Amino acid sequence: LIDGEVYGGQGEEYAELVEEVIRPKMEAVDLDVLFRRVRETTANRAADHRIGLNAEVAPGSALAGDAVLLERALVNLVHNALDASNPGATVRLAAMPGRRGRVQLLVADEGSGISPEARERIFDPYFTTKQYGHEIRGFGLGLTIVQKIAHLHGGSVTVDSTPGKGATFTIDLPSEPPATPGDSSSRRTPA
Repeated sequence: LIDGEVYGGQGEEYAELVEEVIRPKMEAVDLDVLFRRVRETTANRAADHRIGLNAEVAPGSALAGDAVLLERALVNLVHNALDASNPGATVRLAAMPGRRGRVQLLVADEGSGISPEARERIFDPYFTTKQYGHEIRGFGLGLTIVQKIAHLHGGSVTVDSTPGKGATFTIDLPSEPPATPGDSSSRRTPA
């Protein structure tokens, strides 16, 4: 990675390859199990930051999707929420029925919020609001990955934020997998 680009300018080609290789394995997702796994994966960071993590699955929340990919998306969002929060705060992870056969997965924090300028770019590859040299600064790919996973499931991801008052990321997904040509129940892997 050099100046926000994959070495040799291959970023776009790499993104296309990843999209071609990753095919969600669609099956019923137990949201209680999914949230437990996300909590287990993020527990050390939450403890290190002295931040609580609450998880709630509302009745009627049902989802067919790829649990591995959805876990990755939620872990990315929870890590960002923990990094944005002050000690003693709480991060909320929730699932609730959405409109017209959809389900919403939410990650909300009580952190510093996201400026309107940054909100316009946060899903861009290699964009980060974390300062250079900061111990938790990544490559600026986490939210891009979250967005890609949502799209692979026929969904979307949005953010609602007010600077100084935290942020809420919502992954809006169909309860049933989208119809796709061919066999969408298998995952292709590179040769």
